Amino acid sequence: MSKRAFSPEGLPEKAVDYHGGGRFAKVNPDVAVQGVKSLNVSLTFEEALKLSLALESCLQSINRYNRSTARGRNMGVVLSVKLDNSTIAVIESPLKAKLAEA
Repeated sequence: MSKRAFSPEGLPEKAVDYHGGGRFAKVNPDVAVQGVKSLNVSLTFEEALKLSLALESCLQSINRYNRSTARGRNMGVVLSVKLDNSTIAVIESPLKAKLAEA
């Protein structure tokens, strides 16, 4: 058996429960001004599956835009979190050009 050129010891690993993430462009209203540094949203498996399907559907729709045009590049996703009834809506929406470049 040949030796590896590198040792797996000391290599950083993600936690078992980490499945990825993404950056958001903006939050309305600006909760950072109010001192909120993190917003955690807990979902049941069924609701997470619904959210996943909604995101996939939205992304497939956005993927139909011509990305070589300004309109196509500026399309994005808005996750609208309603605190009064505990819902999350996935909305296809144009983003401001400055936010889309970030």
